[in-house]
Amino acid sequence: NWIVLIVGFRLAAVFNCYDVYDNVVNFLKSTSLQLRWSALEYCKKLPQQDTSDQIITYYRFENKIYKLAVIDALKDMGCQKKIPFLLKQLHDKDDDIKAAAAKSLALLHPSGAAFLQTHLFADEDPWKAIFLHIDKERAAWPGKKSYSIFSPMAFLFIPCFYYSSIFLLEFIQLVK
Repeated sequence: NWIVLIVGFRLAAVFNCYDVYDNVVNFLKSTSLQLRWSALEYCKKLPQQDTSDQIITYYRFENKIYKLAVIDALKDMGCQKKIPFLLKQLHDKDDDIKAAAAKSLALLHPSGAAFLQTHLFADEDPWKAIFLHIDKERAAWPGKKSYSIFSPMAFLFIPCFYYSSIFLLEFIQLVK
């Protein structure tokens, strides 16, 4: 039963059960979005050395919401070795993916947000707006190392339904 697995993944993350890591990582390739999402949440909370490689393995085949969650997970894990991967996402056709990658790079790159201004496309749309948003978000939360999707003005670039739609999907599945 997939509901039992989801609850198990969450409990394993809460109780820091590193010994089930290999089993949970196998669910990153599940056909069930809910199982993949829960496995990703577990991996984000209890990362191992190969976690970043594992979570991007099937990235290109995923839907937009899951891709945003993967980028957010890389940011939360502080995974600097995936900076080249995030740089590639700056060229995605979807502006939300670009904004999420830029936000992650602003935190992970050794030069910080200043790195983003050095790109050739920094003066083009939508980059002006994305960089302005990142600067305002950083100013609104001084001293905070990690910036959440729920911080002020995040709704400008990442749809409000980003997390709520996933939870709604889980709720609908539970009700069925």
